[in-house]
Amino acid sequence: MPYSKAYHEQLECWERCHGEPLQLGIMVKTTEECDHDDFNNGIFMVTSLSFDGDEINIGINDDGQIDDFQTAYDGFRINEITLVKTDH
Repeated sequence: MPYSKAYHEQLECWERCHGEPLQLGIMVKTTEECDHDDFNNGIFMVTSLSFDGDEINIGINDDGQIDDFQTAYDGFRINEITLVKTDH
């Protein structure tokens, strides 16, 4: 089933690149490939993961607070964010 295969390939790619799984609650920042100006230069928490064809839609909060699970925007692609190591 290609739908499931693409999902797993992106998750495997993320984990190989960052050393931990893409999952709810991790802290991320936007990359240079991100076109969403409202989210540049900040740290955010992943609040949702959903499927769009063969891609993953990644949702984040808008304030980076670890107790804010409200999704501010849920259209990020895997290449638009990167993992942030935090002390939380």
